[in-house]
Amino acid sequence: MKPVYLIVLSFFILASCTKKSNEQAPREEIPGSVISQYEHDPDLQYVKVMGPNQRVNEEGDLYKGQRQGAWISYYDGVAVKDITSYKAGIKQGPYFSFSNTGEMKEKTWYANNQLNGRYVKYQYRSIIEEKFYEHGKLNGTVKIYYPGNKIKESSVYVDGKIEGKARWYDQEGNVSIESTYDKGKLVEQKTGAEIIQEKKALEN
Repeated sequence: MKPVYLIVLSFFILASCTKKSNEQAPREEIPGSVISQYEHDPDLQYVKVMGPNQRVNEEGDLYKGQRQGAWISYYDGVAVKDITSYKAGIKQGPYFSFSNTGEMKEKTWYANNQLNGRYVKYQYRSIIEEKFYEHGKLNGTVKIYYPGNKIKESSVYVDGKIEGKARWYDQEGNVSIESTYDKGKLVEQKTGAEIIQEKKALEN
């Protein structure tokens, strides 16, 4: 089976070229780099960033002195560490990170150098964290899981601030703590026992 990074690489190279970026980074000077010129385009260069062991730490293209397309970094010059897409020197498009054994650790999306979209974190191929960003701020449901995909925490963010009810669960799926927030400020907190007592009182 091909490593995960080979499967996703072609997808986000295309995405980084088609998504528009409103920002532009200055020309970049990269220490330890070895630069090769593409024959078909004088503005396009291939760059290898060498480590102290003379292995490739990072590689990708520069267009007019700015990072462009997929840039790949490595663990000690061997296994892929992460893949980042750029447009005009700005992070733009999907991002993936991997363990040194090739398993995916994170995947998300950038727009204009900011997290934008779904962020997912993995452990042993299972999702352990899921968030949503808009222009670098948390916006939407945040879920954190125990191993085995059992919910551990659930909350909602609006414009970077926690809002409404946030719940923490034990490994049996019971609510252990329920907190209520208003624009990031805690206004009420209940234990699981208190919630059960309230439900019983309402039933009676």
